[in-house]
Amino acid sequence: GMFSPQRAAHEYHTLTATTSDTPLGDLVINEFMASNDATEADQDGEFDDWIELYNNGSTSIDLEGYFLSDDAEDLMQWAFPEGTTIAANSYLIIWADKDEEQEGLHADFKLSAAAEAVVLVNPAGEIVDEVSYVDQTTDISYGRFPNGTGDFQTMNPTFNAENSGTTSTRNISEELPVFQVSPNPADAAFYLDMDGQSKERTLSIFDINGALIHQVTISKSRWIDTTTWPAGLYLVRLDSTVLKIFVQ
Repeated sequence: GMFSPQRAAHEYHTLTATTSDTPLGDLVINEFMASNDATEADQDGEFDDWIELYNNGSTSIDLEGYFLSDDAEDLMQWAFPEGTTIAANSYLIIWADKDEEQEGLHADFKLSAAAEAVVLVNPAGEIVDEVSYVDQTTDISYGRFPNGTGDFQTMNPTFNAENSGTTSTRNISEELPVFQVSPNPADAAFYLDMDGQSKERTLSIFDINGALIHQVTISKSRWIDTTTWPAGLYLVRLDSTVLKIFVQ
């Protein structure tokens, strides 16, 4: 028969599981978004649900044998692929989009905006962390504040980054920067046009795997050199506004 990772995990990993002794272990569900319309796109340009894990600990954690689920009746819903690790004080994004054939970590379930739970299970079959929620607002996430240790609250999303805890009480549309990138696809460089704004903003550029490849604070339009970047799709984020650009 097929090798069962969960059965093997039960036999070999039981002794190492100590998370049940502590209410909140090193590894936590840190933030998630159950209704993503324009916040963050996966590497195929799709705005899907996402779940962010955070490692509060000082050592890397191997996630082989761990599971994520949105169903308390089916804790072993989605297994982390072999070789998945999360470094100390680092984040890991899992797309909850049922697109398992896509690059990166894609769970075989989607999150309901109405009501659901997100459950993280260790190789011993114990629940390491879980969060239940109701009625999520589009493009507003639900995350721990303070980052990694606090209680869950609604917040402006901080995808793959430290939770800042600011909620959407103000009208965020007025605050969002308007910008354009051209040419797209870019050949050797692209122009980031900030439309005459002069407020300092953080420009972050992520590659197809969600890795941050470029980050700088800018307050005016500028050219971004792409000659050393591998061809493909990149996400250009200015504060919390995201655009996609192809580099050829």
